[in-house]
Amino acid sequence: MRTFSGIIVNRYCRTVFEWDNWEDYEAGWDGKINGGTNASRGVYYYIIKAEGMDDIEYDLHGPLHLVKD
Repeated sequence: MRTFSGIIVNRYCRTVFEWDNWEDYEAGWDGKINGGTNASRGVYYYIIKAEGMDDIEYDLHGPLHLVKD
């Protein structure tokens, strides 16, 4: 990846997780709100923008279902 940025937002459009540099794109969301308290189970939304080394641009988005015990 040449560039990578992404966020996960809750149903109120508040950011609960953010990737802020391309070196961390493989690190996933641990289900915590900004690294603090555990997020409630439910539906969240991800938005990812990236550019590959082949100059292909990616604009990905969709629902993310947080399921936990």
